[in-house]
This record gives sequence, structure tokens and C-alpha cells, in this order.
Amino acid sequence: MRIGVTPLADFLVSGRFTSLLVDFQNVSSLVSLDLFSCGLKGSISSDFLHRSSMSNIQLSFNSYLGGVITHSFANFSMLQTLALSWNNFTGDLPPFGSASGIVFPFWRIDLSHNNLKGGIPSSFGRLSSLQHLDLSYNQLHGLIPLFWDQLSALSELHLENNQLFGTFPHTISKLILLQKLFLSSNNLNGSISDSLLENLANLKGLDFSGNQFVVDISLSWIPQLAQLEYLGLRSCNLQGEIPGFLSTQYSLQNVDLSENHIVGNIPTWLWDLLDLQVLNLSHNRLEGSLPPVISMSNPSIDLHNNSLHGSIPDFTPLYLDMSENRFNGSIPRSICSGYSMIIFLDLSKNGLTLYPKIISAFKLMDLSHNKLSGNLPLEIGDLKGLIALNISNNSLRGSIPESLGGMG
Repeated sequence: MRIGVTPLADFLVSGRFTSLLVDFQNVSSLVSLDLFSCGLKGSISSDFLHRSSMSNIQLSFNSYLGGVITHSFANFSMLQTLALSWNNFTGDLPPFGSASGIVFPFWRIDLSHNNLKGGIPSSFGRLSSLQHLDLSYNQLHGLIPLFWDQLSALSELHLENNQLFGTFPHTISKLILLQKLFLSSNNLNGSISDSLLENLANLKGLDFSGNQFVVDISLSWIPQLAQLEYLGLRSCNLQGEIPGFLSTQYSLQNVDLSENHIVGNIPTWLWDLLDLQVLNLSHNRLEGSLPPVISMSNPSIDLHNNSLHGSIPDFTPLYLDMSENRFNGSIPRSICSGYSMIIFLDLSKNGLTLYPKIISAFKLMDLSHNKLSGNLPLEIGDLKGLIALNISNNSLRGSIPESLGGMG
């Protein structure tokens, strides 16, 4: 018997979801329960969970559902999927896999976005069928265990936004099926070299941002990665120029190398990665100029706080922050035209002198601390969706259009 959201619509109308888990505790044939985002409140009844026949429990996105996750989950010998994310659960992680002599069929555990504390139990290493583990956005602390080489089927590991510390667990590098590895925003340290990533040929997403790692990748490294779509190395003590191995990653869509010590020019091959949609190179020591034209389609680009100079390229971004550089000349027509989809523009603290007719659908625009002069463009008053505008510290003349007084 599988009970899903649609058959339970009458409970939503009657307001009985506060006691729903009690209502079904006597349904002996229940093996799968899916109540994603159904307004559940309170805690999970221990009587309800005392059923070893359950194979799927999906209770995510019920923000008033919480309490301690009972250890009885550790005795569910048939449970394959447990999703309790985006709720209000507290306490320690249950010791999944602790029962000796039982082969647990778990393939997905998602306990993300709760208030769980404590460490990651070593018993997790017995979940040999596990493919997806998400413990992100909790308050977990302690060392990351070394049992990962026992989870040979693991394809996704999310431990980001916790309080984990210690060095990078090298056993993760043995997970040859791993597609997503997210360890950002913890207190991890140690050196990350290309040899640790050499076997992870199936990676699509990698994020080490916001730790104390030192990423030391050889300039001559030619990775086996062919599917990498997301790379997050913010604040990873990257030295030297932009890593050359990125030139071979034609599937890249999102790259964050911000808050490092990267020097030199932005290589031309970076602008040839046509799938790239989000690029953040802010807070580095980059210099040189940009190409006259960027062919990316509606990208989000953040290059602020560098030493880049010259003209701003001709292109149509969705989000653009080039503030705190040394750009000069005119703001390109393509950025300000009606064909542009841009919603955020920050070109402040440069040396820009000219601007074209402004008719884009800006939401936020900052042109302050430049050398703009002449009359204030009347077209600014036509930006109906504008909610923030800063044109201070320029040499503009004229009156501010009355229509700007109604900015959202």
C-alpha cells in the first residue's frame, strides 16, 4: 500500500495533518509514505515508526515538524529512502547501520536543513548501498569519518554548511562513482591536490568553498573530468593564475573562484566556455583588459574588487558586478538597451565617463564613484521596476525625475 499526497487531500481540507502520523500508525500494510510539503506539525510518533516493512518515508518541507529523530530508524531493515529535509528536527543523528548482521538497503538519506547536532556516526559506513547522502545545513561538528571507501555506490555527498573540522578525508577520492561532492562552509583544512581528484572522473559538482583548504593543482594537470558543471573554490588559498585545467571543462556552467590570490589576466579561453552561465572571480588580484565582445548568453558575472582596466565588453548579461576596478570609457549600449535582460548592474568605483540611453529593465543599478558627467538621463525615470539606484560621486547635472520617488 502506497499513500501519497493526492489520496490524502481530504486530510488537508479537514485540517487533520497535525495528527496524521498517528492516524496511520495502525495501517499494517503501509510501506511507502509521501507527505512532501503537507503542513505537518509536531513530532513523529514512535509507535508509527515501529514498522520494519517501511521502504520509503518522504516528509520533507514540513517546517513545523520536528523533535528528535528517533533511533528506531536504525532498525528499519527494509527502508530505502528517508527524506526529512527542511524541517525542524534536533538532536544527534540516528546511528544508521548500527544493527549488526543486517544488510541495510538504504540508497537515499536526506536530513538537510534541520538543526541536527553531534558527529557523523561511524555506523554509516555499513550502508553499502547508499547512493545519496545529504546532511547539509545542520550544526554537525567533529571530524569527517574515514569510512567513505566502504560506500562504493555513493554518487552524491552533501556535508556543506555545518561545523565539521579536520583534514580532507582522503578515502573520498576512492569513490569513483561520485558525481556531486559538496563540503563548503565548514572548518576543514589541509591541502587539496590534483591527485585527490584524479579518480573522480564522474564529478559534475564540486564545492570546497569557505573552508581553510589550500588547493594546490599543478599547471600541467590534464584531468579526466568530462562532465564537471559546477566548481566552487571560493576562499581556498588559490595562488598563481586561473587554473589551466578549466580550459578542458566544456560542460562548466557555474564557476566560483572568488576570494583567492589569483593573479594575471583572465585567459581568453575562459570566455569560450559557451555553457558557462555564472562566473565569480571577485576579490582576487586580476589585471589586464577584457575582450571587446563576450558571446555568452545572459550570463551572471562578478569581477568586482580586482585591478582590471580598459573598456567594458559588449554583451547582454543578466547580472553584472564589475565594481572596484579601473574600467574607463563608456557603458556599452548592449547592457543598457531594451534587448538586455539585466536586473543587477554595479559598475561603481571605476573611471567610466559616458553612458548611453538607458532603457533596460534594471532592478538595482549602482554607477557611483565614476567620472560620469553631463545631464542626468531622463530615461532613468522610465525604469518602472527599479528598486535601488546610486549615481552619487559623479559630475551629473539636472533634476531627478519625479517618477523615481515611487521606487519599490
